[in-house]
Order: sequence, then C-alpha cells, then structure tokens
Amino acid sequence: MKMTRLWVMVYYCIAGTLMVLVLLLVIQQTKMTAVPVMAKMKPEIKPDTDTTCAKYPSTLVGKSKIHFKALDYVALKRKLSDVGSGGRWRPKNCIGKQISVLVPFRDRDEHLRVWLNYIHPFLQRQKLNYVIFVVEQDGKGIFNKGQIINTGVVAIMERTKNPCTCIIIHDVDMMPEDDHNLYHCNEAGPTHLWYAVDKGSTGKYRVAYPDHAGGALAIITTHFLMVNGYPNLYYGWGSEDDDFSERIAHHKLKLSNSPNNTGNYKMILHQRDKLNEITPQRMKLRRSARKRFKTDGLNSLETKIIKEEKRKLYTWLLVRIKERNEVKW
Repeated sequence: MKMTRLWVMVYYCIAGTLMVLVLLLVIQQTKMTAVPVMAKMKPEIKPDTDTTCAKYPSTLVGKSKIHFKALDYVALKRKLSDVGSGGRWRPKNCIGKQISVLVPFRDRDEHLRVWLNYIHPFLQRQKLNYVIFVVEQDGKGIFNKGQIINTGVVAIMERTKNPCTCIIIHDVDMMPEDDHNLYHCNEAGPTHLWYAVDKGSTGKYRVAYPDHAGGALAIITTHFLMVNGYPNLYYGWGSEDDDFSERIAHHKLKLSNSPNNTGNYKMILHQRDKLNEITPQRMKLRRSARKRFKTDGLNSLETKIIKEEKRKLYTWLLVRIKERNEVKW
C-alpha cells in the first residue's frame, strides 16, 4: 500500500472517531431521543487463517439469472443454514472485508424473502464478512426513508464501535445481477453500486442519472457523519436520495459508480406502497437543501428503536420515527 493512501485511511479513521464523539455529545446535549445502546457484541471468532481474501475470489460466477419466487422462511433457513444468528456470515478460509448491509423497510415481507434468498449467496461468493440489518418503520404513518437510514447507521456504529465501518444502504427490491460488482467501500467517497436497472425483468434497462445515490450505495461511516447523514424531512416517496447526493457533492466527496459491464440490477416490480405517497414538500425541500445540511440530519434525529431481534437471516430493528404531523413546517 502506498504511503499516501495509508495516510488518507488513517486521517479518515481519526476524523471519524472525533465525529462520532461530537455527534454523541450533541445527541446528549439536545436530549435527542436516540437509539438505545445495544447489547455488547460477543468477540468475533477469527478465521482459520491470517490470509486476506482475494479481491476477486474464485467463487465468483459473474452474471446470474434472478428468480423472483419468494420461499417461505422455513425453506430459506434450510437453504441458508450456514448463516449465523442476526444475518452474520464470514468466510472460513480467509479474512474477508467487513461490511454491514442496511435495508430501510416496511410491509414488504415477500420482497424481503426474495432478496434474502439472493443476496446471502451473492455476498458469500464475494467472501465478505457481513451482517444484514433490516430497519423497519413502526406504525401506519407516512414512510420516512431518511430517518430510518439515519437510525440504522447510528445503531450499526454503536454495535461495531468502528468509525470506519463500511455500510451498504440497500433497497429491498434491488437485485445485483453480477457478483463482480463488488460490495466494497472506497475511502475516497461513496460508491453508487447500480449502473442500470431493469424493472420486472422486461429486458429494458434504465441508466441511473448522474450523481444518483439511491437504490444501493456503499459508504463508510466517516463520510456519512461528515455530510450529517440523510435529511429527516422527506415524508413519502422521492428526492431524499437527491438531497443526500447534494450533501456528498457539497463536501467534495467523490461519488463513484459501478462500471456498466457489472452494475446492472433487476428490480422487483411493484405498486407504490399506500403509505409511501409522493412527498408533497419535496420540491420546496430540494430548493432549500443546501441551507439545511447542517441542521437537518443526524444531529436533529428524533427516533427510537422500540424492538430488536437477532433473527436467523438478519438483525431486525423496529423504529418509531418523528411523524409528519409533529414537524413544524
């Protein structure tokens, strides 16, 4: 590793540690309803070797055919029996890159079962040391993806105690076709993992517009903290990812994209959720985005994890958000 790259990594880890401390101090001083400290993790069992896994391991198969049939949980657990409690897995013959996959979620159980059936083998073929968090919004209010993602990232930071944690923020209906599309993080900036998407296996792909950050994104927590996380004010569908992309650009972080030969995805075709209507204030919020970077995000988060379970295929967090009628517009 070149010294310049090494110093960059050291800088980000030190900066991330300071930002975590500042964030937690702000949370305490403003009496924010933060996520509770979770149970202390057991020491992780070390692999049988000190050899780092290859960047492109021999287990990769390239492009795979994706089936949208949802297995029941009994069949899923039988098929994915090697996955540990809470959705954790690691390779046994080498040391894999550590990632946490965060899925913002509500009322999409069938899609979740399709996604789990595909994503676990996909990540295992990449020889990753991973854990999956499904972060679900409680209640029947309008869905708020930004608050759910922010809560999940804070929870992951508390659990891993690592300011340089790599997080993959992943929609539950997005399925990567090619396992050469590496689910790794870049210390220079976030990586938008999909290049083009085919909705419902029609064979027609839509290319992501420039600087898009939604659907599947790899980001280290130091960068997430740097931009103050996602905005909290987008209730419903649309524009929270574009707001987040502006934050990335404002802080002069490089947003990379997966190459067009490996970055294709299939999307599970579905109707928009009844409680995920188009955000009525989205254009007004987009116009004021740069004015809100420092005040709307992690440092203004008012959520609470009300239940958590280590299920067989994922760690489940149930979150109570700040509802739209509680916000002063």
